[in-house]
Amino acid sequence: ENSTCCKNTASENRMMEKLMIDSLVVWARDYHVDAFRFDLMGHHMKSNLEKAFEKVKAVRPNIYFYGEGWNFGEVVDGARGENAIQWNMAGTGIGTFSDRLRDAVRGGGPFDEGDSLRFNQGFGNGLYYLPNEMRQGDDSDKQDLLHKSDQIRVGLAGNLRHFVLINKDGFPVFGQDIDYNGMPAGYTLDPQENISYVSKHDNQTLWDNNQYRIASDITTAERVRMQNLGLATNMFAQGVPFFHMGSDILRSKSMERDSYDSGDWFNAVDFSLADSTWAKGLPRKDKDGNNWHLVEQAFANPNSYSEKSDREMSAAVFLEYLAIRKSSPLFRLTSAEDIIQRVDFHNTGNNQVPGVIAMSIDDGIDGKNLDPKLDAIVVVINASNVAQTIQIPGARKLQLHPMLQNSIDDVVRRSTFEGGEVRVPGLTVAVFVQPQQDSRTLGLPVKPKDLTQMPSLGKESIYLLGTLTSWEKLLTENQFQFIGNNQYAIELSLDKGFYKVKTGNNSGLNYSKLGALLEPSTTTLLVKQDSVMNLSISEEGVYRFVLNFSNKESPSLDITKVE
Repeated sequence: ENSTCCKNTASENRMMEKLMIDSLVVWARDYHVDAFRFDLMGHHMKSNLEKAFEKVKAVRPNIYFYGEGWNFGEVVDGARGENAIQWNMAGTGIGTFSDRLRDAVRGGGPFDEGDSLRFNQGFGNGLYYLPNEMRQGDDSDKQDLLHKSDQIRVGLAGNLRHFVLINKDGFPVFGQDIDYNGMPAGYTLDPQENISYVSKHDNQTLWDNNQYRIASDITTAERVRMQNLGLATNMFAQGVPFFHMGSDILRSKSMERDSYDSGDWFNAVDFSLADSTWAKGLPRKDKDGNNWHLVEQAFANPNSYSEKSDREMSAAVFLEYLAIRKSSPLFRLTSAEDIIQRVDFHNTGNNQVPGVIAMSIDDGIDGKNLDPKLDAIVVVINASNVAQTIQIPGARKLQLHPMLQNSIDDVVRRSTFEGGEVRVPGLTVAVFVQPQQDSRTLGLPVKPKDLTQMPSLGKESIYLLGTLTSWEKLLTENQFQFIGNNQYAIELSLDKGFYKVKTGNNSGLNYSKLGALLEPSTTTLLVKQDSVMNLSISEEGVYRFVLNFSNKESPSLDITKVE
């Protein structure tokens, strides 16, 4: 098979597995290798990795395994056994790269081409607040930003399946119930299984990706701040942060996406900071020919060129972030239980300030004292271009982290805390601490969440389909919205007539009742089946449909006319 970049290894076969495990044991035992990264780990079986991990730990107890848990090729969806993909590896202690936070910060996905590279802005490069010429900065952009912010919050909490947060609609959800391209955003069971990153050798560097997406009139200094903000979002995530070499010094590959065989012309890293290797020439046609028009546009923009002083600033800020992460074990919680009991988010729900993520980590009197110096930490990531004030309920005596009080960045030094509120300048990441002083006090305990108000269908969406929406179209206009108390509702303007309808999402979620006649002022009990119902509307008007999932096996559908 050749679904990877070359001849695949078939480790589902016994002797290929033995060769793999024996080699790992030799490298760990005799060459003292401390960790192993598995390229395209999803092409191995989960059992291969578990056996190998056990054998290698026997000769090197502190070994760490991690890799790419992508799901494709001849092994996709367990076609040759349970493969070592992200979801399956939860609970093994083996890390997988998380594309969730990456895509939310960067925008789009790793295989964007052509104009989608420009259109798909992300949290870290201007979405909503600083739209480029392809975006409007309108409500759809705002909703996109709010959803990406939820994905990032899950990533900051170690990408845990069972971490509870308040989503953009104001309801408590598990991390696994935040959607990521139809998959659960949260998939880990332990923080060391979360490899958090915003760029690595595959795909464009963070700098290059940002130049594709940032609006043309954004200054070089602001672009550097966006780079730092993206790296900080990764730096302060629970789990294992992974950084692409040179990302701290604005490294470029001259916009090339896939440079593994392109030599030093595109891959050089200048640690003297004299050159960022930006605009060395058009990337190879076979890799990026479809993107040349955008590359030329970026190269023609003087704002995309950094000076040595910019790279020095970026590197210095990155070192400050590293020192802050190292300064407290609260940034490196070692169990899902600790994260769930200590990490919380503020500025959430349907009244939040878009583009601002405020995370607290508690070390107050209610739990084990993990950091004898602090009772709480608050991290505020302001991706908007203006100063924002965010309330932190229960916060008191917060002060800017000592490292930032003396930061090389004079902008972050203007961050303040007063009267239970933090104020952080635009395109800035600020860390506040509550010193422990003489004795432990109440820190910032996690706010209780009413789990009875969780969406009944998790991350699944459900629609009213049929002749009124051309059957299969999953449109926002015909999507039920969760309204609490196990209920989903939708209002539609309908003409007088007879319709064929069903509820579902065309991917296995279907509730209906064979032969049912639906009329206003009636309630119908549905069952799990993909069948068509008859809807009779005697007069035109606006009608409200409410699905009640108090009984998931037989939800009720209530129809009323909105007067």
